[in-house]
Amino acid sequence: MDKIIVKQTKIRRNLVIAFLMICLFSFIYFTFFKERTRSLMINKENIELYTVKEGEFIDYINVSGHIAPGKSIYVESYEEGRISEIFTQAGNVLKKGDRIAKLINTDLDEELSIKKAKIEEKRNELENALLDLDRTDIKNRETLFDFKHDFEIQESDYSIKKRLFKIGGIPKSDFIEIETKYLYLVGKQMFLTETLQIDRKLKEKKIEQIRLSLTLLELEKKTIESKIENLMIRAAVTGQLTDFEIVVGETIKAGGRIAQIDLTERLKIRAKIAEYYLARINVGNHGSFRMDDAEYIAVVSRISPQVRDGIFDVDFVIKDRIPVKPRIGQSVNIKLSLGDEIIESTLLLMKGPFCETSGGNWVYLLDQEGKKALKKDIRIGKQNTRFFEILGGLNKGDRVIISSYEPYKEIDTLTLSSNQRKNMRDVIKVFNFLE
Repeated sequence: MDKIIVKQTKIRRNLVIAFLMICLFSFIYFTFFKERTRSLMINKENIELYTVKEGEFIDYINVSGHIAPGKSIYVESYEEGRISEIFTQAGNVLKKGDRIAKLINTDLDEELSIKKAKIEEKRNELENALLDLDRTDIKNRETLFDFKHDFEIQESDYSIKKRLFKIGGIPKSDFIEIETKYLYLVGKQMFLTETLQIDRKLKEKKIEQIRLSLTLLELEKKTIESKIENLMIRAAVTGQLTDFEIVVGETIKAGGRIAQIDLTERLKIRAKIAEYYLARINVGNHGSFRMDDAEYIAVVSRISPQVRDGIFDVDFVIKDRIPVKPRIGQSVNIKLSLGDEIIESTLLLMKGPFCETSGGNWVYLLDQEGKKALKKDIRIGKQNTRFFEILGGLNKGDRVIISSYEPYKEIDTLTLSSNQRKNMRDVIKVFNFLE
């Protein structure tokens, strides 16, 4: 009897062990091999779920920008020269007319000296011409005075002889001689007067030409002096000096940039936005940002037409009130509205890592028991930084996995387990106990 009892106990234990081994291998097979072709068991604790809800959808994006001056003026050199003095430094606030730097140009200095010498020469020439005109006038007046004296004597004599000839007081030959001499003096008087007038006009024309040359030289001198004055670089407007890195001894070409003056009285925000949103952003779109624990309004004022590397620039003006002492270059995060319309009631699905795999075209949707998740195509509408607008494929209250799909993106069905490792350990403990 004792031998029979021992044999039956061993047989029973062997049967239990065999049964558990079959269960174990079946569990492993169905979990890790057979199920992999159709579904996969995953730990529920390693996923993130979101329940589709109905709510208000605001179409906006978050953009990063920085505080920039409302306008910048480039400081350029009108003339070529070498830096001899620097009167300020980058970051200083300048008033209109303040000195920035001084250039020297020896060619301009030499040219100015030459012009001054020519001007002095012309002035002397003009002075001599005026003196010569005065001397000529005196001489001509003396000549006319002498001639007039002789002419008057001859004219008086001719008048007397003419009366005597009429009464027969003198022979005809004597009268003809006196008349001929008188008529000669009359013609000579006209010729002399005309000659002296022409001579004066010629001298006056010469003086006029000298004066014109002198005026041109004076203008050229002023032009050179203006160029030399431009060697002193001054602030054209009131603002903050930036991009100022010149050094003494450096040569600056004509038109060369020396610095930049930022007009800080009115600031703007410049942001770089992805080309994807180019068609959806318009001048006048509103946004908001926080600074110094306060919220401010920013309005799109300019959209750059140029796209570089998939990015375009957008300028914002700060509306109503301006932050206290913002710094140029300070970073700003703007919540930019892409339209004035707000969808008051629509289905919303929170964005998550799953977007990187599915692109928002499909999701894993939990069944009613919450034990399985099935791959389901969806249709999305607008989106912002937090939510998708759901147009089809999901209903209010649906639970969706929004964590990453990358480890099981090829699987159609996911089986959710509360603790898969714990179940395996329980089976192994039973097996060890029976041994």
